[in-house]
Amino acid sequence: YDKAKAVERFLQNNYDYNLRVDPPPYNADGVEHFLFTLKEGYSEYFASTMSVMLRTVDVPARLAVGYTTGTRVEGRDVFAVTDSNNHAWVEVYFPNFGWIPFEPTPGESLSGAYQPDSERRSLLTGNLTDASVLDDGCFDDFDDFEDCGDEEPTLPVGGAAAGRGQTNPVLELWPWALLALGAAVVLYGLARLLWNRFMAVSTSTRIMFNRLSTLATLAAAGPVEFQTPYQFGRRLEEVLPGQGQSVSVIVGAYVRTRYGKNPPTASDRRMMSLAWRSVRLRMLWAAVKRRTT
Repeated sequence: YDKAKAVERFLQNNYDYNLRVDPPPYNADGVEHFLFTLKEGYSEYFASTMSVMLRTVDVPARLAVGYTTGTRVEGRDVFAVTDSNNHAWVEVYFPNFGWIPFEPTPGESLSGAYQPDSERRSLLTGNLTDASVLDDGCFDDFDDFEDCGDEEPTLPVGGAAAGRGQTNPVLELWPWALLALGAAVVLYGLARLLWNRFMAVSTSTRIMFNRLSTLATLAAAGPVEFQTPYQFGRRLEEVLPGQGQSVSVIVGAYVRTRYGKNPPTASDRRMMSLAWRSVRLRMLWAAVKRRTT
């Protein structure tokens, strides 16, 4: 608490409040520019600077931005709040009490049901152990500011992350979402590759027969060396009841092309395409049942 009050007093007594200031130069540190060059600014400057200075000496602090209560409308229980009531202040974490507001901006005061400063200090420091005092001598040389006070603060349950406020769950989940999306893309690509390799329709009778043979082999009904293509087809018809005609169309087209040297006609390709679309999923299901039983 004493550290927070020392920083608060230092900023109130040594820097001026001014709404019309130039922004920091490109690539300049805003807090450093305010402390050493600008030395004046509005509430965001004061609150940001106090938050950074307190964190430098291991005090959990955060910047808070909102609105003051505004101006009460005469004769009514109503307050007029405009953009000019926009304000920034600092909140410091105290164990068992949570976030306590501080006002580093000169001439400003935090409205609300807060205890008087003397009561707040007595109540808060009475529950802190080894609370060292930051006297104003800490600010004589900014290079030595980080050495002022070396006790370890008591942070809220959850460590430093809790001292900075609750973590946004979206930020915690987005790496997992990206991982899931990447896995889905990989699985989709693999599925497309396997489909095009083993399940897609082709105009080649040889490719269609080979794909039929591959799925049949997975279903423990593949061709063997001593079988002719027609014998293989009849054996496959026993494994796939109701698909005899589709199997016969594919096998017949392959035999005519392979042994008769007759290229498939447009009608052959159309019939073979329809036959393969009819039989392929049944073949795949037969292979899956074979592998899982």
